Amino acid sequence: MCLPLEDIPYLSIQFLHQFHQYYGKGPLELCDSALQMLHSYHWPGNIRELKNIMQRAFLLAIHEPKILPLHLPEDFQNSSTIKQHFVGNLKYVEKQMIEQVLQETKNMTEAAQILGITRSTLYRKMNKWNIRKKRSKEQ
Repeated sequence: MCLPLEDIPYLSIQFLHQFHQYYGKGPLELCDSALQMLHSYHWPGNIRELKNIMQRAFLLAIHEPKILPLHLPEDFQNSSTIKQHFVGNLKYVEKQMIEQVLQETKNMTEAAQILGITRSTLYRKMNKWNIRKKRSKEQ
């Protein structure tokens, strides 16, 4: 018997809350893309399959606020529509992260180090996203 699609959001959140209570930390939400992936998956198993998948995703995302598509098994990531949506979200997240790090740092070197990229890569990404930072003495 297949798992009813309308039960997936509720059960997923319930499992996340159970795991959070057990481990004392971890994500309590699924991002929209991850939830869409769960909905798109053909559930040949039962509720235990969903629980196992949610536990795996939870543990992979233990230090994150939300479960993201990258925390789900590859089987869930095979749909090209979902992949395109996910890639779009990653690009948005990249831009947001760069903007946030630039606001919180004093110079480009520090920002690049925090992001784990070279300064030239940071400048290239800033140009790509049309991101500006006020100039300091180092820059």
